[in-house]
Formats: sequence, C-alpha cells, structure tokens
Amino acid sequence: MTEFKTVALPQVVAKLNIKDMLTGKITHDTAKKVLTPISVVIEGEARGGWKFHSFNEIEVLGKPGCIGSLFGAKPRKAPFVLLVFEKES
Repeated sequence: MTEFKTVALPQVVAKLNIKDMLTGKITHDTAKKVLTPISVVIEGEARGGWKFHSFNEIEVLGKPGCIGSLFGAKPRKAPFVLLVFEKES
C-alpha cells in the first residue's frame, strides 16, 4: 500500500514564480535563497524513506483582523505550496 503525506512550504516560496524570474523581478541570488528550503525539505523526507511525488499550490482565504474588519477589509488569498511525498508501507 502506498502512503502519501504533504508538507507545506513557507508562503515566501509560494509567491516565487518562474514568470517573475524570467522578467527579472527576482534575481538568481534571491531565487536561490528562497528555493534552498525546498531541497532541504525533500532531502529530509528522503532520509525518512519518503519519495518526492509532486507539488500542488492551493489558495486559502484569510479573514481580516479586528481593525481591518472595522474598516471593511476583505479576506485575502494566501498561496500555499504543498510538497507531496509517497512511501510504500
């Protein structure tokens, strides 16, 4: 039987996309600093016997705080990147 698990990456990583890199909005050094945590997570999970399967991006609506609500703030979309791992049990 195959087991699956997900690991959420920091939101900073979720906001990085290839379009920004190609248009020069994100430098190579910035991309390296942001993307390094991904390899750390994948390597850590591999040591535990998990194999990288895929990644998915989801958006979660976050409610505004008390003050924001008073001034009519609307819910914000927060992107999350989930790394999916699999393991044979």
